[in-house]
Amino acid sequence: MFKAAEKEFDIDMNSSVMIGDKKSDVQAVKNAGVAFNILVKSKYASEPLPEADFFAADLHEAEQALRNYCEA
Repeated sequence: MFKAAEKEFDIDMNSSVMIGDKKSDVQAVKNAGVAFNILVKSKYASEPLPEADFFAADLHEAEQALRNYCEA
């Protein structure tokens, strides 16, 4: 799905970020070469994963992590 979107919409995955709530989201973006990913705590992901660049307790914390990443 990410590779198809990359081609169709001319997305630079090395400059992209993704916020997800499942382990499969993190694995998919890692395989697609997305630069930075945030895993948000949910019923599907209650603990941090080593593959996630950041684990957020909620969307507010995810937003702050994204802002920090973009400002760096």
